[in-house]
Amino acid sequence: MPSKDSITSPALKRLAQRAGITRSQGSLSSALRDFIQSTLSDIVPKAIIYMRHAGRKTVQCADLEAALEQVNIELAAGLNKNAKKTQSLKSYNSRGKAVDKSASEPKKEEPEKPKKAHRYRPGVVSQREVRYQQNHSDNLAIPQTNFRRLTRALVGPTKDAEGNDQSLRFAEGVFLLLQLVIETLVIGVCRHALACSKHAGRKTVTVEDLQLAILIRSTRF
Repeated sequence: MPSKDSITSPALKRLAQRAGITRSQGSLSSALRDFIQSTLSDIVPKAIIYMRHAGRKTVQCADLEAALEQVNIELAAGLNKNAKKTQSLKSYNSRGKAVDKSASEPKKEEPEKPKKAHRYRPGVVSQREVRYQQNHSDNLAIPQTNFRRLTRALVGPTKDAEGNDQSLRFAEGVFLLLQLVIETLVIGVCRHALACSKHAGRKTVTVEDLQLAILIRSTRF
């Protein structure tokens, strides 16, 4: 069985914050991992079938787009070819941190003054984190290495014509397109779960809200 912990809780929390969730149940991360795993298990095997039908050994973006169309997932736009030349569409922890030039300069020693501990009102910090994630939603919330590891673990080794195990190959851009689709689906489900929690008169999103949101989205078609 593939490890579902390859997608960390902070990455799932970033996706929930981009949907506007400020408070969530502790087991919501586990439910989101199950949702991601079930969605990948439904999309990737269909893409492999299209690949084998075309007589190829590498999964192309066209195979993935055909599989997404089969599961009623429409792409608003294709993959941007210039994404690698910009800071956009990079994993959340892959961007370099700015160097603090003032750290190298000697600081003047000043007498320390006792500072009063500042305490924010409840909900202020969480709202700030939500706004930050929504303003920086141009980069991927899940690290690309973890997402690729999970996808390959779900697929497992495939059999060739002679019955020998062989690793499945993916063309350039397939993982990026698949991760964009998965993150968009997770954010959409979290938004519906947030609406369900508000309808119930609660501020905390529970696993039951997420399950109801998945059920509503699955019966729309």
